[in-house]
Formats: sequence, C-alpha cells, structure tokens
Amino acid sequence: MSAAPMAAIDPTRFWLLALGLGAITYAMRISFMALMRRHAPPPGLIRALRFAPFTILPAILAPMVVFPTSGGGEVDPLRIVAALAALAAGALTRSMLATIGVGAAVFWGLGALL
Repeated sequence: MSAAPMAAIDPTRFWLLALGLGAITYAMRISFMALMRRHAPPPGLIRALRFAPFTILPAILAPMVVFPTSGGGEVDPLRIVAALAALAAGALTRSMLATIGVGAAVFWGLGALL
C-alpha cells in the first residue's frame, strides 16, 4: 500500500502558521513564568515537575517502538532492541543524555550492520 501524496503548501501560509504557533507557545510559557513569580508554587508541584522530562521521553518513543508505521505496521526488532538498550542505560546511569545517546547509537549502529 502506498502513501497518499502530500499536498503542497504555500510558503507564506506555512511561515505565518509556524510563527503564529510559536507566538502562542511563547505566550503560554511566559504567562506561566509570570504567574510563578507572583505566587510560590506548592512543594508538591515543584517535586512533580522534576519528573516531567523523564515521563515525556517514553511517551514520545513508546508509540514509535510498539506501533511503527515505517515498517508497514509490523513491530521492528531493531527498535525494540534499541529501546531496551536505552532503558538499561537510563536505569544504570540515571542520565537523560546517556539514555538518548545509547538508544540512538544502538539503533543506528545495528541498523548499519543489518
């Protein structure tokens, strides 16, 4: 089954959309920071926000490992091995950069060998 062709988008419309979405994102972030300046956040919120980066990475990567569209919907053993290597690196080092680095190195390294 072949993918449907993508429709061309006008460059002006693309850049207006990109700048508009960027402005909205910036406004949301700056308003949150301004609110935090006036009112001290509760300790529970600060503690919970420390875990945000560690929960976002698996949330982004898990669908790509479990439901890969690049393999026609078939589970790719290479992705699973790379994900397990990244999981092990994260558990051993507790470092986000080491987790990403090991996962990427295993994925690209094994991909080049196979």
